[in-house]
Amino acid sequence: MNKRVTPSYVIFPKYCSVPQKTLIARIPQTQLFMHLAINSFNYQVMAETGFNVMSSLVGQVEGIQLEYHWSQDALDFIESLP
Repeated sequence: MNKRVTPSYVIFPKYCSVPQKTLIARIPQTQLFMHLAINSFNYQVMAETGFNVMSSLVGQVEGIQLEYHWSQDALDFIESLP
């Protein structure tokens, strides 16, 4: 069965080895675009097409920085997203 889904979030998780409270921060769209471009191995190869696809994605999702020590806290947060 093929079912089309629309992304809602792009989450950048970061594990912290020192126990601390889980930190959650929204990423502004301009920063989200840059984070994605830096982390995309073929963004430059795709040129204008890559830019257009990335722009479209950034326009429809919310970027989130998630810093955690306890995996369960991170999972609980992700599962709580609408």
